[in-house]
Amino acid sequence: MTYHFVHPDPSSTFRSFTFNTYTLICLLLVLTLGCSDTSESLRRLSDRSSPLNTNNGNEDNFYYGDTDTSTHNHEASVDSLEDPIVYVDENFDDILCGQTPYFEDLPRRDLPLPSLSFLDARSALISAFELRHPDSAERIRVGTSGEDNDCVTPFVEGGDLDAWLRASTTVVHECGHVEWFQDWDTREQTFRVSPNHQYRLSNGNDRSRLGMTVSRNSILHDSESRFRPPCQGQIQDTSDCDVYADTYLGGAPSLNGSIESGTQGFAPLFDEANQYSNGLLAAYAIPEAYVGRRVSVRDGVATMMWYLERYLRYARENDNPTYELLSSDSNWRSAILLYWARAEFILEASKGAEELGLFDDLILERVFASVNLEEIQMLRGEAGCFDSIE
Repeated sequence: MTYHFVHPDPSSTFRSFTFNTYTLICLLLVLTLGCSDTSESLRRLSDRSSPLNTNNGNEDNFYYGDTDTSTHNHEASVDSLEDPIVYVDENFDDILCGQTPYFEDLPRRDLPLPSLSFLDARSALISAFELRHPDSAERIRVGTSGEDNDCVTPFVEGGDLDAWLRASTTVVHECGHVEWFQDWDTREQTFRVSPNHQYRLSNGNDRSRLGMTVSRNSILHDSESRFRPPCQGQIQDTSDCDVYADTYLGGAPSLNGSIESGTQGFAPLFDEANQYSNGLLAAYAIPEAYVGRRVSVRDGVATMMWYLERYLRYARENDNPTYELLSSDSNWRSAILLYWARAEFILEASKGAEELGLFDDLILERVFASVNLEEIQMLRGEAGCFDSIE
């Protein structure tokens, strides 16, 4: 599901949004079946002039099984599949612990696009991303590989090349969901958290859908909500409200009008967060699509990070089975911490592209508030990140 606000012109107060009917149909199918220096972290992500730290170690090994940084016994968790595939390097534990910056190849947005006008939409977008950001191209390929998988046409139908490029971030986002959605009717799902890190994780759905996690709408009226309450359909001025809450926490009724997406558990929320990160990289790769307009892609990434923190706090304080799964299952914990490191990296890399955000700085103030960032530090503590610290 993709939900973006669009500013056609930076000086305009008009905003519109697109809602993904393709994903809404998929959602219906699923639903019917049943602490660190936070001021420094905020400064790095809000100061659009600070340099990007791209230091990272050698990445040349695949890893199978447990990524528990406290035990290093490399045995699969009893709550996850036997062989989750995790690509790691010698600094992987330090990346999860926030001690070594995450890094992956960034889009080559300066390279001129090849001639695309003679291609169909899918081929054109793959060709564009193959040149500028191969991981986005791969996500489109994977998302359209099955006979019934079409995560492109619903968002480009009837458009020209310019419209296809404008839709490219949504296409990459939605195609990214397909890999997870292929296992919607099983206890385990696949999460490709980065280009080189793939997990098979279990029990992440809510308890009515083969899982053991609390519904994500549990955070709708938590203590954080007062800082950015749900917009409740308001679209004229969303600077001080949460435009995503109506869709992801309490709204977005399915086609029969009776089931809300907020009743889903952690796994769909985690996949949504992951795809917002992928969508931001895709948007960053195609600056031509945003000339004279601003969109809320960075806002989406920041909001999902905020939701994840709030969900962890709610589970820790109110739902022990959920928190036990996410904090004690070393594979879930590794996936969450890797997602967090990558999201920070992507936000840092794209902070100079002001056209990709509307109110992202305001949302990031809550993401990096110490009371919220403490939840990530607690997960790192569970991973043994601070065992050697006196």
